Amino acid sequence: MTAKRPSTRTLQILRLCTTPQRYIDLKKETKLSDAGLYKKINELMKKGLLKKLPDGRYVLSEEGARFLKELEVEDLLAEALRKLGAAAVKAELELMINLDQLERRTALRNLYLGMRLVWRLLAGFVNDSALLARAEELASIVEEHVKKVLSSQLPPIRDPDYVKWLLGLKVKAGIAVVEGVAEEARREIEREREMVLEGAANQLKAVKLEALTEAERRLALEVSSLFEEVKQHVLK
Repeated sequence: MTAKRPSTRTLQILRLCTTPQRYIDLKKETKLSDAGLYKKINELMKKGLLKKLPDGRYVLSEEGARFLKELEVEDLLAEALRKLGAAAVKAELELMINLDQLERRTALRNLYLGMRLVWRLLAGFVNDSALLARAEELASIVEEHVKKVLSSQLPPIRDPDYVKWLLGLKVKAGIAVVEGVAEEARREIEREREMVLEGAANQLKAVKLEALTEAERRLALEVSSLFEEVKQHVLK
């Protein structure tokens, strides 16, 4: 990250590269010489603000997008300071930061609990070792990341007591001698399956992707993709 504000031309390149740009288009827009444009592109790439795509076009990196957003916030803040005064701007800014943090924490909590329900579906209603292995790996990643960010107590994703309880129900459902017990257990298993399916769908739907970092969004999409596969197995 650069400490000082970039030059007008450098800032123009960054803004153009919010979408992938060909070298020839950058040259046309900036009116820089080849030497001047190459120098600025290389500087931005060394600082990790710009990256080159396989097709040769240039686009902002995740760090570059964040840097450009910070510059835009600085400009808005400077304008607000001129119009409203420091005290009002400081209060508004603190409120925005707190709300952003709350949204991210809420989104991550929903992702964690959604992963917990996906694991319950797999552990209780799907007999597929490959899916279970994927779920185990994802559960570990989600658990480690979310607990580190939230720094708070959350129920375990992989709950052995749940599996034990469900197994007990299945044993009861398989006992034909006591018909009443068996039938009630079968109905309870069916209700549980529907509740967990619905709960997972709602929990993952409640994850606000826009509140997460890029890496967290990818993780959330992986969990959602796994859920869709698990759901197909459960509903067979």
